[in-house]
Amino acid sequence: MAEVVAPTEVVSSAKPFSVWIGAAAPGDETRREVISVMLSNAGYAVQRPTEVDVAQLRVISQEFDAAFLILGTEVGLTLPDGTPLLKRQYEALLEQVSPSFRLIVWAPQEDGAVYSLEAQELLAFVENTLTNRVMLTRTLSLPVLVQEVRAFLSEAVEARQAVKQYEIGFIHNVRDAESCFALVERLSGRYRVQTLAFRPDQAETDVQEALRLYRESQLLVLFFHRAGDWAVAVAQQLWKAGGGLSSPTPMLLIGLPEPIRNRHLKLSVPNIRLELAPIERMEARIEACLQEAKKHSIWPDAPRLCPYIGLRPFEESESLFFHGRERHIEKILEQLRTQKFVMVTGASGDGKSSLVFAGL
Repeated sequence: MAEVVAPTEVVSSAKPFSVWIGAAAPGDETRREVISVMLSNAGYAVQRPTEVDVAQLRVISQEFDAAFLILGTEVGLTLPDGTPLLKRQYEALLEQVSPSFRLIVWAPQEDGAVYSLEAQELLAFVENTLTNRVMLTRTLSLPVLVQEVRAFLSEAVEARQAVKQYEIGFIHNVRDAESCFALVERLSGRYRVQTLAFRPDQAETDVQEALRLYRESQLLVLFFHRAGDWAVAVAQQLWKAGGGLSSPTPMLLIGLPEPIRNRHLKLSVPNIRLELAPIERMEARIEACLQEAKKHSIWPDAPRLCPYIGLRPFEESESLFFHGRERHIEKILEQLRTQKFVMVTGASGDGKSSLVFAGL
């Protein structure tokens, strides 16, 4: 006869591990019910309130060991001030995270699902505020989800995601190092700061390093002094390579108002902010932007640009939304390095103008 092995209990029978399941969008209510049953069957004491009292959100950690939120394609109910209830729940629970209270966010992503802008912004905000006590999982498998929750709550594993390593990622041109040295020193005394000196002659290598820093920082700062053209170009390249608005890291381009050409810089890109300030005011501006970035992974004043321009060609200012011609762009650039003239030919409507204006 085969030996029957009793399942391992999650916690002692004296005090089951308690989990509070927050409100979800109407379209995710079935998921909420199912995961409540599965966690109960796994040995957890689960509470799934029919209505969430906003005033009681800040004391959830006093009654429960963990909280569980579901983030789908919609954020659902909004409060009178316009804030999604789901976001208010996450913010309140995030403040309570401690060694004795953990937070789990389940964001099941099905192929072909269309996410609302509010849901995308909230997901990016979650990604930008992850810690070792906050878990984000995207699995579609309920049994796998329960296993991940069990491992996370029993501290068998830490949160399985890339936690932000730095509060501020600071990039400057190697020629401007002297101008920002004291500023970086002061910021490093209070925040986790990682710097990168950008070398124009090593742009390809440094852009890859900048992309890593972009993903690992809560706020990415690009400082410029003598010229800001490089910062604008690098910021746009990082934004595009990093996933656009899906990236959870806001960017701040901050430079001196002198020389005068810095005042003529223009940039209209979602989640990239361009500011000019005297060096003595930069520290305060960066600190203010960092606190804002910790609350909003997308700048509240970010321009809302539609990436679909219709049948007309893309223009240079719309290069951020131009994709799919990377191989052709690289081939033309390679030819231009050795030739003074390159002719682009093709049938009408093939995208020649977009390739030249937005690609090159």
